[in-house]
Amino acid sequence: MNIVFVTTNATLSKSTNSAWRGILLFNALRKMGLHNVELVNSVDFSCRSKESTIACNNSNLIVIEGSPEFDLLNTINHWKSRGKKVIVDIPLLSESFCQNLYPKNEGLFSISQLYSDYHSNESKALDQSEKFRWGLHLADCILVSSLVQQEIWSITAPVRVIPEFIDYDSLRDKVRIKDSSFIVAINTNSCEKDNFLESVILRINEKYPKTKWLNISSSSAKLALQNEVTLADFPGGISNNWPDFLPIVDLGFFWDTQVLRGSYYRNMLELMSLHIPWIINDSRGYQDLSKYGLIIHNHLNWYEILDLEIQKSVLHINDLDEGYLYAISQNTDDHINEVLTAFSEILKTPS
Repeated sequence: MNIVFVTTNATLSKSTNSAWRGILLFNALRKMGLHNVELVNSVDFSCRSKESTIACNNSNLIVIEGSPEFDLLNTINHWKSRGKKVIVDIPLLSESFCQNLYPKNEGLFSISQLYSDYHSNESKALDQSEKFRWGLHLADCILVSSLVQQEIWSITAPVRVIPEFIDYDSLRDKVRIKDSSFIVAINTNSCEKDNFLESVILRINEKYPKTKWLNISSSSAKLALQNEVTLADFPGGISNNWPDFLPIVDLGFFWDTQVLRGSYYRNMLELMSLHIPWIINDSRGYQDLSKYGLIIHNHLNWYEILDLEIQKSVLHINDLDEGYLYAISQNTDDHINEVLTAFSEILKTPS
């Protein structure tokens, strides 16, 4: 197979490793060495630079990171008219990103909302969002990472679910730094004040006043954190890029309030692969990980369980073997043949 992966910077975050999962697939295929793979950026792809055009001309499959910045209508039509199969992968973070760009009706996700709105009488000239959604309609297949997304997009084009995997090779050499400090890495996508979140933070601050906080949130919400860790506090050789700083983290704290949940799924797998415990507010989007960590809304006595988890972490008591084994079983390299099978079936399907 000759495959081109087209990536954007729309969802990239150095602090949370939210880089598009297509890059993980590209790296795994390149390491395998049995297929020709190229990685091009969206700017070169959209303007059809010489290098990206040569790569796409030599390919039989183009995999695009679905982002509302793309004029998918023209780009997909261009390459399909030249006999190429085109797949669009829609990351959860792109769904969330699109929510902030375009208005939506309650209960509907923004990208699918854009698609459905086109059938209204109010639609006039094609704007960027319409080019994006009609481009999706032309795609040979849409890839998503959850069953909820699959249900949403099933009316648009053929949909396949490929779950989130991790790059365990980038993690296996990380050695936990165990000392007297207790560091909590906190990540929330809530932009509004959340009293329940504040109560959990307060509980940790009061119960463990020596706690240090590493705020890796992408949102602008102000959190009542005490003793925040800065880059200057990191040991030598450790940067503030994910996953470099994970060896100093004792607890992962996630607070997902998006309409479509699951943005932190890969992060939680990566923590589990390093035996780092985690907590999150709700199980939606994380159901199959619920037995490996603390999901606060699942327990009336969450504060007691949280205390127990923190005590075990402070004392360096490790009982996360089951979660660790599950996490490393989700290594991209171990599932790349499943992805190739899906790609092969898409190539054989008539357009």
